[in-house]
Amino acid sequence: MPWEFDALDQWQFRQLLAGQRARQRERWQQLAQLAAWLLAPYSRRKLSAKHFMKFSPDPLDADDTAEARPVPRPRRPRVGTRG
Repeated sequence: MPWEFDALDQWQFRQLLAGQRARQRERWQQLAQLAAWLLAPYSRRKLSAKHFMKFSPDPLDADDTAEARPVPRPRRPRVGTRG
């Protein structure tokens, strides 16, 4: 609530922010794992969530101004396809 937000001190605000970042990271990891499971039957390689997203080591290490978002890996062009 807005009145509760105004009453927070700096430490409490940082704790709430860290919790939000951890929840976001968990959601992105779940989505990447789901993508790995869905595409595994069509791939020759053994896929994992790491194949789709590169995560920072710890969401608490991110600076306060930037959001802890996963960085998508660049796509490699397909070889031998007609364009």
